[in-house]
Amino acid sequence: MKQIELVIFDMDGLMIDSESVYIRCAKEVLKEIGITSYDFLPETLGINWVKSREVTLKHCPDMDYDDYMNRLRVYQDAYLKEHPYQIKKGLIELLDYLEEEKILKAVATSTDRDRAILRLKDTGIFGRFDYLICGNDLSESKPSPQIYLKVLEHFGVSYENAMVFEDSYYGLLSACNAKIRCVVVPDICFIPEDTLKKAYAVVPDLEKGISIIDGLNHQ
Repeated sequence: MKQIELVIFDMDGLMIDSESVYIRCAKEVLKEIGITSYDFLPETLGINWVKSREVTLKHCPDMDYDDYMNRLRVYQDAYLKEHPYQIKKGLIELLDYLEEEKILKAVATSTDRDRAILRLKDTGIFGRFDYLICGNDLSESKPSPQIYLKVLEHFGVSYENAMVFEDSYYGLLSACNAKIRCVVVPDICFIPEDTLKKAYAVVPDLEKGISIIDGLNHQ
């Protein structure tokens, strides 16, 4: 019996290089509305829109948040027409390996379903997963373990037979709170050293996950 039967992927910043696009576009829109401090933007990554709104308004209490988000969507959509999303290094190799090994694959993202499906389709990887759960399917945001526990429940797989790939602070905590091994592939989000120690492994790209899973399943 395989030790790892199910691999769960975060989406933004982990599989798709979308968080760098978000940061770039958000800075430009913030400039337009007269805000020149952007240090808080990484704090809005890896969480659902409710939590992101809360974080943003904590730092920019006088902001018209709905106007900001509308501007950001328009700006980002225009930017993406010229600069489409790219997938991260090693993703295709890892997905190919999991399919060869008949290991289940799921996406667990804080992004809302419509935008998540669009991003997965735009990057050509939508049909490569067995299950998708999104931010608007949940009542709690990462670092709550809810998103990962629901994936385990969907497949009837124990946390001991699953592995998560994440890039963010909140995502790592979410996986750890669900007691699932979490491999971190760092991106934009800063993860404090004491939190990073909770990861099962930290690797520079997704392809490195192949040897980790293979080692567990063929030891």
